[in-house]
Amino acid sequence: MANNLYPVNAPRRKPSMAWWKITVAFILFWPLGIFFLYSKLRQDRSAIMQNTRNLEIISYALIVIGVICIPSLAEEPSMSVFTALFLGGGGLLFRETRKMKATGERYRKYIMMIVNNGRSSIDEISSALTIPFDTVIKDLQRMIDDEYFAGAYIDVHQHRIVMPGVDAFSPAYMSTPAAAVTTATAEPSNQYIASIINCISCGARNRLIPGRMVDCPYCGTALQ
Repeated sequence: MANNLYPVNAPRRKPSMAWWKITVAFILFWPLGIFFLYSKLRQDRSAIMQNTRNLEIISYALIVIGVICIPSLAEEPSMSVFTALFLGGGGLLFRETRKMKATGERYRKYIMMIVNNGRSSIDEISSALTIPFDTVIKDLQRMIDDEYFAGAYIDVHQHRIVMPGVDAFSPAYMSTPAAAVTTATAEPSNQYIASIINCISCGARNRLIPGRMVDCPYCGTALQ
């Protein structure tokens, strides 16, 4: 049976920029906030699945500030640039936040279907999630490219995603509360009981040996 645990000495990912820093950047100078947000999404796979509520609130605040500035434009034409920055930044952030939220929800559903439920047929995934087939294909390919599904590929002839190691999380396997995992040491008899936990970001089931800090192999969130 395939073993989907990260190696014992697997390197941890470098932490991405904290959300509070991105929030401050949006408040002080939204173009910098956009840049920080883009950088975080490129570096941190779990970011797209995290709560976007704070970013939505910031977008509303920027728009409100812009609207408040509109009456003063008649007396202070120089305020037009300032007003446009807040209105444009707020609108752009709102659009990107909504898009990020929708994408994160779809990604989480794909991971639940493929990793936790052992589904590989793209037709079945599309039907079960009521998402158009073409959208599922594009999303899964993007997830593969962004390393959510490392080593996976799409079989275009059989309409399925081929993902090594997922069979370890089939319903039959998951019926047992824990699995004995043999460690790669000089003593093959050494065994630890690996707990089954769900990633707090993407929901994927992972086997975790107590006391070892590893990242979720799908979204990169720290497991503990």
